[in-house]
Amino acid sequence: MVPADSTPSLRKFDFVTDASGYISMLIYNSHPPGGLLIAPKYYPDPNGTWSSHTTQQKYSRFEYYWNLSLRQQSKEKARRVYYVDKNPLHDYATDVVTRFNQHLVDDPCHGVPMYWLPRDVVTRYWDAEGKYRMVQEHRPAQLEKFASLLKKMSDVFDPGQLGITGSYLYEIYQDFSDINFVVYDDAAGILHGMLVAENGLLKRQEIEITFPGLKWPGWLGNSVDVLDLLPEKTRHKGEKVVVPVKNRFIGSVHDTANERTRAGFWMGNTADPHPHGTFKKTKLGVAMITARLSSGEDDLSSGHFRVEEVELLGIHPELDITLEKMPDSIEPNRETEMAEHVHISAVQVIGEFSRMFLFNEKIIAFGLVEEIMVDGHDKPVHELLVGGREIGGWIFPLDEISA
Repeated sequence: MVPADSTPSLRKFDFVTDASGYISMLIYNSHPPGGLLIAPKYYPDPNGTWSSHTTQQKYSRFEYYWNLSLRQQSKEKARRVYYVDKNPLHDYATDVVTRFNQHLVDDPCHGVPMYWLPRDVVTRYWDAEGKYRMVQEHRPAQLEKFASLLKKMSDVFDPGQLGITGSYLYEIYQDFSDINFVVYDDAAGILHGMLVAENGLLKRQEIEITFPGLKWPGWLGNSVDVLDLLPEKTRHKGEKVVVPVKNRFIGSVHDTANERTRAGFWMGNTADPHPHGTFKKTKLGVAMITARLSSGEDDLSSGHFRVEEVELLGIHPELDITLEKMPDSIEPNRETEMAEHVHISAVQVIGEFSRMFLFNEKIIAFGLVEEIMVDGHDKPVHELLVGGREIGGWIFPLDEISA
């Protein structure tokens, strides 16, 4: 059963199984009373290609399970606003929404739809940190192929700094499955050092982003100067750009002698920056900034970074930067007024960019501006969300962008 609300082991990247047999990932460390905020991952299916090693139940996997983006206004207005999986064969409309829609609710704190699972329907709790400790104490046969990697991890990390998540946690692994580690809190710095020593950082990684374009009305200065910060020039609104980034970890590592030993790493904070129920988020618009990330250990590996030396390059209340024409309802000079009262103090990074190991670096970032009213504070906090479902967004270290 799921731990009580006060149990500290209820972490992001842990998993739960509910009474319907659905397997879901926890996406926060703090949750609403009586419920859990989740991302559905697998559902029972007699024709599924995944099989539990403990119950022999067959499963199919949700695609777009990290995405909650179909607007249910009307068939004409419904649209995807954030893409996670680029495979065109995956039909999100008939996948998560139709199978799990009864648990999709508007979360009063985050201000967006989220999957909320009642605690009393949870039949099993899968503890990522506990799994790691168990594997290191008594390694099961199916993980023997990862023996050298697990030995290396035990030499470098303390037991409480890691967890094992993914298919090896909830025992639906296949022969080809990789092993996924959660690296908690400031242990991200240790992982970065290990990857440097093991030549585990990619010399060059190309990532596709969407740049607002020169005609985006949110620019506060010369947009051409902003383009000079990136290696590729974009002159059309909403055009995709490929940005080559150096010396980053985006992907997995493996033993070169055995291709089946791929290992992925995810950054997981053990405490949320703003615990659920203590804040209220409001979407203000989109913005682009340059800043220097602070290296405070409290936020280092959670994807929640404090920022200093912030320069606001552009800001606009309209979320859809690909529109051919901005709505007439937006007041002239609204972006200038926003710039006067929006002071971004942190960047929240989720998705692929959370694994880039951004340590005290100068960055350029584009994302959703959120105003957060925190209990006990008179003034709001402004943060930039990168990787969210509304616009996606991106973040790069300026010193490591390839020419």
